[in-house]
Amino acid sequence: MFHSQVTGSVAALGPAEPFYEMAMVCRAMENTTYFASINHALGHQEWRTTLVAPDGNLVASVPLGEEKLLVSDLNLEQATWFLAKRYNPDLYQGEGDV
Repeated sequence: MFHSQVTGSVAALGPAEPFYEMAMVCRAMENTTYFASINHALGHQEWRTTLVAPDGNLVASVPLGEEKLLVSDLNLEQATWFLAKRYNPDLYQGEGDV
């Protein structure tokens, strides 16, 4: 799952990093798939480009504000969409359809 972001500054809310990090972890775990959140490497970004595994663990990231290409090997068998399938199983007819 890919998520393009321009988060901007939320300084009035306090440190934003834990909020964005936990939101990405939640999206990966609730959909039981890999979640890639890609920022635009602007100076005011509150979070960096990250890749989170279906179990919520950080796979890889790019340092905040740096322009880099993030490349990582994935174990696609971990991306089962198990939780998502509960809500609309008709969208997931068989192995390899996701």
